[in-house]
Amino acid sequence: MDKAVLYRIYVADNTGEDWVDPEPIVQRYFQGATFLYCYGLYKGISESSVIIEIIAGEEDLQNVVYLAGDLKVLGEQESVLITRQAVEKMEV
Repeated sequence: MDKAVLYRIYVADNTGEDWVDPEPIVQRYFQGATFLYCYGLYKGISESSVIIEIIAGEEDLQNVVYLAGDLKVLGEQESVLITRQAVEKMEV
């Protein structure tokens, strides 16, 4: 098994329009990701959200930060949350 990092980016869409697809923006930085569409609460207000999971290396942190910044602008967000967790990956 290889050591890796699971990055999660939590972002909502406050544009007031149909959800803006984050996939093309993610593809600028990464070739693989998982998109989990959901609802979230921020400051007591419900909003359409997506959690983007990316398995990558420690060296990819800067790209994750750039991606989160792009998503923040796209979704007209005050802030975007990034979490990271050390994992071991095994491809079958």
